[in-house]
Amino acid sequence: MFFKIKTYSFASAKLHRPLRILVLADLHGRAYPPLFGDLAGVCRERHPDLILIPGDSVTAREDLDFAPSRELLFSLTKICPVYMSNGNHETKLRMLTDRHRDRYRELIRTFKGCGVHVLNNASEDICRNGNQLHVTGLEIPLSSYKKFRRPKLSEDGMAKALGGPRAGSLNILLAHNPAFAEKYFAWGADLTVCGHFHGGIVRSPFTGRALMDPYGFPLPKYGYGMFRQGDQRLVVSGGLGDHFILPRMFNPRELVEIRILPKKRSTSCR
Repeated sequence: MFFKIKTYSFASAKLHRPLRILVLADLHGRAYPPLFGDLAGVCRERHPDLILIPGDSVTAREDLDFAPSRELLFSLTKICPVYMSNGNHETKLRMLTDRHRDRYRELIRTFKGCGVHVLNNASEDICRNGNQLHVTGLEIPLSSYKKFRRPKLSEDGMAKALGGPRAGSLNILLAHNPAFAEKYFAWGADLTVCGHFHGGIVRSPFTGRALMDPYGFPLPKYGYGMFRQGDQRLVVSGGLGDHFILPRMFNPRELVEIRILPKKRSTSCR
């Protein structure tokens, strides 16, 4: 395989039964047949309850080919519900639609036609394995991705875009950019899944810590791995695809599996 499986586990009092989630971050439309072939098959073997794609499913460019992503997503939606949100590449494509013959709308139509739930500053309630989930996707402005500057996101702006979390449900947030991790915790997400940093491109061979972020700053606090604040968790994936010139070092592509166990018995949904 061209990727490894990285597994994280934790417990939540909001669950009635165990929940298994797969995270496919930063695919970037990679068309390696072994990668996408193995990926769909491996996902099926893991028997997930939910698959999450937190942005950069494609790379924004004029010759964008939807076919590899369409084939993969169609296979994934046959396994379980698939939710995705925009990353900077989808947002960039949306902003360039006038020049690129509305490629963004075509992309979203393609994904929805595969059965994918596309959430951009929107939420859906879903019941999986007896658990009530509130799934939300956040899209931030493209200006928040500019290099060599510290990005900003206000809690008020995030609340205005998303509303609030759902009381009694496990609140899952798809947020491409982990630079705003503190805002995601403050918003009330029980689990946030991120990508964008690609594991830091280069990771320390001794600690596994990301050494650089896409903004050009060293040692990002939320560069890679699972982070905890109280009962909340934030997972930053190393991603599955690439679009950088620099090669990965000590930083293999990865499929993330998150296993959440019930901490205590709660009310089951039907």
